[in-house]
Amino acid sequence: MKRNRSIFLFAAWMVLGVVQSGFGQQIDLTANTVYLRTEPNSGGRLISNPLPGQHYYAYLDGFNTGSAAANNFQVEISLDGAGVCLVEIAQAPPDGASFIASCSSPITWPGGTDHVLSGVIDVGNVIAETNENNNTVSHTFSQTDLVAERVYLRTGPNSGDEVTIPITGQSYYLHFDWRNDTPVIVSNVGWEISLRSTGCSGATGIGGNTGTTSWCDSPIVWPAGAVSILGTVDRNNDVAETDDGNNWVAKDFLPGPHEYFSHAVYEIGGIANGDGDGRVESGETVELVVTVINRGTQSDDFAYGTISTSTPEVTISDNNDTWTNISAGGTAENDNTLVFSVNSNLAQDKTATFTLLMEDKWTSTFTVPIYVQDQVQLNAPSNLLARLQGDNTSVELTWQDNSNDEDGFKIERRTGAAGNWVEIAITGANTPNYTDTGLLPEVHS
Repeated sequence: MKRNRSIFLFAAWMVLGVVQSGFGQQIDLTANTVYLRTEPNSGGRLISNPLPGQHYYAYLDGFNTGSAAANNFQVEISLDGAGVCLVEIAQAPPDGASFIASCSSPITWPGGTDHVLSGVIDVGNVIAETNENNNTVSHTFSQTDLVAERVYLRTGPNSGDEVTIPITGQSYYLHFDWRNDTPVIVSNVGWEISLRSTGCSGATGIGGNTGTTSWCDSPIVWPAGAVSILGTVDRNNDVAETDDGNNWVAKDFLPGPHEYFSHAVYEIGGIANGDGDGRVESGETVELVVTVINRGTQSDDFAYGTISTSTPEVTISDNNDTWTNISAGGTAENDNTLVFSVNSNLAQDKTATFTLLMEDKWTSTFTVPIYVQDQVQLNAPSNLLARLQGDNTSVELTWQDNSNDEDGFKIERRTGAAGNWVEIAITGANTPNYTDTGLLPEVHS
């Protein structure tokens, strides 16, 4: 009996040893992270900001901290609660070894703001583990909204004064303000500032709900004519955003509008034929000088314009000209000649209206007074005397000159009381006498 008892105790100890050994080989599967790549089987590149409509492959990384391997279990990856794929894992080695579950088919990334990629290890809990609470993991992809605010000029790189009216030929530095309207921190955001074929670009990170300024370290020489500064954030469209339409901003620096400012009329000189009295009168041709003002923020090295009129008594014979080197806010006269005439049949004084059209788009009007030509009022001569000369064939006429601005005197005569007056001579100015010769013995008056 004693012998049998020993055998029984030994056997019991052996069974107990086997059970204890089994409990020592423990398994603990841990879901570490879920993420996206551009290719399956760990290929392609890691995606931190997925773009709507693009195709990506979902992954889950896990590890086994237990002392025993876990065999034949499943990993499920979901997007926004909907299953994406179910992956069979043949074995997860022990002692902290990692394993990767990868979906073999891509998912098309949806639009919107926030999307949750999640993963579950050991679907159905077929593996006995020491901790069942670390089998899930998730990651929220929050799409950002990067907003281009404004572009502008300064006299130094991130320093100096802001310039609103640049001067042609001067050097300035391009600046660009932009912001992140979401709480997500975004790294390596590409930006660019350009002016025609010049500018600069770079990349920088930005915190959530904050703004920043980018600028060019080298100056640009300001050109003439119409130009625009363009600022672009996320220039390569690398960042998934709720709105890609607000990633750029432009500022136009335009010459103009060019408007009428003043005018001057020249009656004499050139092709003008006025009398120099300072008035534009009927029958006169005059030259017109028009001064325009540049109301824009950019100088203009060349502009053209035309004039027209709605006044029927005015005829424009030269209606177009050019204006050069008009600084922003400055003025300039036309380079050559604008010419108009006033019809000689002008019935009364009036105001002629002219329309100035610059660059086929900017219209302004101005007026010029026009007058009926003054008629010169002369004082008539007096004290006319006729003296018969000794040969009885000539008569000397004398009179008193009462004017000092006449061109001359017309001499007329007639035969008999019923005859018609006939002009026979014109004397010079300031000549108050005339002798009519070769007369026959008739009666003249």
